[in-house]
Amino acid sequence: MPPPVTVAHVVFGTAVLLLGPAALLLRGRLGLHRKLGISFVVAMGVVIVSAAFMWQKPHHLFLLFLDAIAAYLVFYGWRSLRRAQDPHSARGRALDAAVVIALVLDSAAVVWMGAAGSTTVVRNIALVLFTLGGIGFVFAAFDLRGLASGWSRRRRLSNHFTGMIAAYISAVTAFCVINFHGIPIYVRWLAPSAIGTIVIGRLTYDHLWARRAQPQRLKTSSTAREA
Repeated sequence: MPPPVTVAHVVFGTAVLLLGPAALLLRGRLGLHRKLGISFVVAMGVVIVSAAFMWQKPHHLFLLFLDAIAAYLVFYGWRSLRRAQDPHSARGRALDAAVVIALVLDSAAVVWMGAAGSTTVVRNIALVLFTLGGIGFVFAAFDLRGLASGWSRRRRLSNHFTGMIAAYISAVTAFCVINFHGIPIYVRWLAPSAIGTIVIGRLTYDHLWARRAQPQRLKTSSTAREA
């Protein structure tokens, strides 16, 4: 029988794969969306913690650092909504700053491991490590910008679904890497991120830019009628 940590990882990993799309599709039903979202965060927490006990030393040390990036993505999505309750909390801002610094260091370590290429496994996925480390730097830059200038309500919502979708992408990536051995390794590692980026871009446009343009269009239409 598999170790309990492996069983928990598989069970809650399966739950993550199901809960992510359900929460996204039902985002218009706030109560149900919130319950699904909380369940998703809890399941991701179990997956991330269990994964930290499953990485194989020493050739797969990079997995531990990628696991930390996944943990940040969940935190980013959850924290984006919590900021609305007390946006000027000194303790909250200190927490955000500490987490961003940890993310920068973790992402730098991922990029360094890709450049060092200390093992055959790492050399074979160096581009993957550069890409995922770069994604970590991008999230850190957005968070630092928010810490400096603040977050509007729309931006907090955008950050929320960006973080949660990115966390879901990390779970899908792990599933693809482990199970789809017949597919080229770079496709398994990077295809989920490429597809997920398109989804995030579309939702960001719908929630941030398209809705921002609506009042201007309405104002223009009202002015034209008055004329």
